[in-house]
Amino acid sequence: MIPVSCLLEVVFDKIRYSRDTKLSIALVLLGVGVCTVTNVSVNTKGFVAAFIAVWSTSLQQYFVHFLPRKYSLSSFNLLGHTAPAQAASLLLVGPFLDYWLTNKRIDAFNFNVPSLVFIVLSCTFAVGTNLSQFICIGRFTAVSFQVERSVTVIHLEAASRSMVQNLLLQRCADFVS
Repeated sequence: MIPVSCLLEVVFDKIRYSRDTKLSIALVLLGVGVCTVTNVSVNTKGFVAAFIAVWSTSLQQYFVHFLPRKYSLSSFNLLGHTAPAQAASLLLVGPFLDYWLTNKRIDAFNFNVPSLVFIVLSCTFAVGTNLSQFICIGRFTAVSFQVERSVTVIHLEAASRSMVQNLLLQRCADFVS
């Protein structure tokens, strides 16, 4: 997403990046390309979903940085205006997109206590991440925020893996005893 955010800032804000930054972005793109070719089986649905996710997220990041400056909004005023539209779009589009990608209806999922715990944790992390985004509005460019957000995601993934690993270890200990 960082290369797409950089492209948006170059096109819309006429920002010029240094040679070192351009080389870093090229290196990231090369690494993503190598990983995609060597480790991932790409199908049409997955490619379309990833393309839409990257571009829509990058556009959202750009406009979250752009709109408060244009309309003199505070970060939480912007959050109050955009959150209902984002929630409605997820509720309306999400189930259809999920079915298109997995060929399974979301209401057919077998909900149980562990799955509900992870759904609640995931939603809590998402709310925290989005609040941090709106708190940072006006302090960072879209690209620098993408870098900060990437570090946050890495920390969240590490915490999630730790929780899952501890849960599995506990289940194994319960099974053995």
